[in-house]
Amino acid sequence: MQGEGMHGHLVVAALALCLAAAVQTLTGAGFGLTAAPPLLLAAPALVPDTLLWLTLAVTGYSAWADRRALDWRFARVCTCAAVPGIAAGLVVSAVVPGGFLGAAIAVAVIVAGAAGLAGLRLPITPMSTGIAGFTAGALNWVAALPGPPVTLVYRAGDAATVRATLSAVFLAVSAVTLAMRYAMGRADASAALWAAELAGAVLLGAAASRPLGARLSSTTVSRMALALSTAAGVVLLVRA
Repeated sequence: MQGEGMHGHLVVAALALCLAAAVQTLTGAGFGLTAAPPLLLAAPALVPDTLLWLTLAVTGYSAWADRRALDWRFARVCTCAAVPGIAAGLVVSAVVPGGFLGAAIAVAVIVAGAAGLAGLRLPITPMSTGIAGFTAGALNWVAALPGPPVTLVYRAGDAATVRATLSAVFLAVSAVTLAMRYAMGRADASAALWAAELAGAVLLGAAASRPLGARLSSTTVSRMALALSTAAGVVLLVRA
């Protein structure tokens, strides 16, 4: 990254990240979807590695803030299944043409999100949780979109549990993805340095949105997360 050119766009990047962090804190999803488009325009060097570092910050904050409501069992099973999913995403992205793969994923994400908004919710079983985690891992490597399969499967009786559990899963998936990128030499130390410089904007957006989040019901939060997942599919389809 060239520091002088990057600093000229940091204000735009910080504002986008602040808004994205607020969305993530309110719904448990949507940080990457909200932040990536403006970052790609204003500071493309921040995507994906710096964005992944900042995802760790905001999802870690959300999971910790609502930790008493966290569904540890779902998060644990989903995370374990995500690890081979990330590896599968790496293999698939290496052998399938990018345009075809992006379009196929986009259509699947849109269909899944629309089905969830229409009322279809898969039962929470070890199998459905494992499939959701595996698919989330694959989608995170291929398209930085781990949310759709998890939001389609997971639901809970209160909003804090939804936010904490989704955030915990995305935290773990992003951590494994980032570790693999460094292990393969696809990321460098500058990404972490830029993340440290922008972390204040992320934490500000997360903290400022907390009071509003306390007023939302679990149904509202779940539907917002599904809507964000569907929007992610539309964005991905346009890009493909």
